Amino acid sequence: MSKDYNQSTYNCFNNEIQSIKGNKIDYIKAELKKADTFSEFSMTSEKTKKVTAYSFIVAGEMVKEGLTITQLRRFYNYIKKMQYEMQGGEHQEVQKVKAKLTLLLPKLAGAATKKKEVKPLYEIISACIEKGNLPEKKDILFFIEFLEAVLDYFEALSKELK
Repeated sequence: MSKDYNQSTYNCFNNEIQSIKGNKIDYIKAELKKADTFSEFSMTSEKTKKVTAYSFIVAGEMVKEGLTITQLRRFYNYIKKMQYEMQGGEHQEVQKVKAKLTLLLPKLAGAATKKKEVKPLYEIISACIEKGNLPEKKDILFFIEFLEAVLDYFEALSKELK
């Protein structure tokens, strides 16, 4: 990789990146766990900008680790499918999706054990799921939007930083 994602033309988050001391993934995990619900990040433009910066940083860390788009899409597609399963919005459908999200963790853990580049993805997703901050449909939908932002930044950074 010729340059770091901090120098990317897509980076409009210099202040957020510079404010993080130490391991960026650990910092973001801690910040995500502070929220009572994931949709809390959509309540103000300040919080939305912060979670968008987190998606950029997570994508950059995954590119740096060598994650491939195929590996990322495998888990993203699994989660995205759940969005369609919740379209009716009934309580039972949301509960099924929450159970499936929980069952995703062992798959991610296994993949992270085999390939270290999956570990940042596992850590971020597990921080959101294990904390229980996805209690309602709106939380799960905003979580999916967050992952879409990670995927989009990942694709852009992968192309730019090669």
